[in-house]
Amino acid sequence: MFLALKHWSFPKTILIVLPIRISSVIPGMKPWDQISFAFLLDPDAVYPVYGILHYRDGLRYLVQNENGLPVFIPRQLFKIEEPRIPLDWQIAEYKFQEQSLLIISYDTITESYPALCDLIELRPEAVRAFLDYKDSMMV
Repeated sequence: MFLALKHWSFPKTILIVLPIRISSVIPGMKPWDQISFAFLLDPDAVYPVYGILHYRDGLRYLVQNENGLPVFIPRQLFKIEEPRIPLDWQIAEYKFQEQSLLIISYDTITESYPALCDLIELRPEAVRAFLDYKDSMMV
């Protein structure tokens, strides 16, 4: 299941992104097919963003993929459709492999590094907490 603007209503204070088509290629696959395959995104869908992660030199958006799972996806794969962010987001900085990791998102993953790790690893309790947050954002 994926979130698309035409099927869902979103609160006005949420960052919304659209996938973009890119030109990098995996041999034997069309450029968009590789992205769709790797991240389970629909190129025609609109995705609300539930967090922004910065690590090393890259930004990643936390979105829900077509399987309904929360995933951090490189920002280069999207263009911003609606530039607002929720007022309840918080910011936290963690150290990972002696590098700074910055997360801007809902409180569960900004207040606890283990909770962020659990979400990245798709542990069931972390996915449930993500889905509860997502549901609380719906109008």
